[in-house]
Amino acid sequence: MTKPQYHQLIQGFTEWLTLLQHHQSTIDNSPQKIKEFLTWLTAKKINRITDITTDTLTRYMHYLSHRKNKRRAGGLSANYLNMHITSLTQFSTYLQQSCEQGFIIDIPRYKAISQRDVLTPAEINTLYQATTPDAMGLRDRAILGIYYGCGLRRSEGAALDVEDLLLRKQLLYVRKGKNYRERYVPVTGRVFNHLLEYIQLGRPCFESENSVTRSTALLLSRHHKRINTQSIYQRVLQLKEKTNITKQVGLHTLRHSIATHLLQSGMKLPDIARFLGHRSIESTQIYTHVINDR
Repeated sequence: MTKPQYHQLIQGFTEWLTLLQHHQSTIDNSPQKIKEFLTWLTAKKINRITDITTDTLTRYMHYLSHRKNKRRAGGLSANYLNMHITSLTQFSTYLQQSCEQGFIIDIPRYKAISQRDVLTPAEINTLYQATTPDAMGLRDRAILGIYYGCGLRRSEGAALDVEDLLLRKQLLYVRKGKNYRERYVPVTGRVFNHLLEYIQLGRPCFESENSVTRSTALLLSRHHKRINTQSIYQRVLQLKEKTNITKQVGLHTLRHSIATHLLQSGMKLPDIARFLGHRSIESTQIYTHVINDR
């Protein structure tokens, strides 16, 4: 495949994403991932799209999983690999509809989330046990409830306002989800109690005494402002340091963990997809690989 040929494919793919009104981040990022894929194909002497097989995709995913990260030490993250799979799926649909009629790239199932990205229920409990009884501890338990109990994404949790917790209905309103999609998440049991305790007893300790400058944010910092995702992540790391957990722990780890635990408990994939705010069930299916491995 010559460079003009794959540049033409990338341009057509970009225009197709734009025509379908995908989010601007998808329009910007997906073609870049396909560009890397086409460059890899050319290096492997695969010069026609119709020569792509399932084995080709399996070898490419193996290449990505061992490729060094260009921005930091180590390899590519599970989230980055998942985005590659999504981009390849979109590209396959584009080829089917626009370029090679009837031709579909068969995307192999690839486990981008491994067991080391998921905490066990016992490990989750040790994080809760590591919290303190003061206002900071109440906020820590609220953080665990938001990111594990409700399975929110990093930015979704930080963007929550106090009014987004609907006490009577025991629901959490996620108004700033991915691609601006909103949803309601059920909040029950321990998670509901911890959020209520934080709002009533913990959050007032972080509020400003000046009523004019008071923030509407649910999670407040010591400076009386909306806490950012990096600070939230640091709080989870500090809890982890108090435990014997050896896995890497982050905010997305908590989200992966609740998704896996819900699947283990028997919840159906479509219900988990709605809970997590996935637009496609394909994004949710990655958790089945973790279950199968276990």
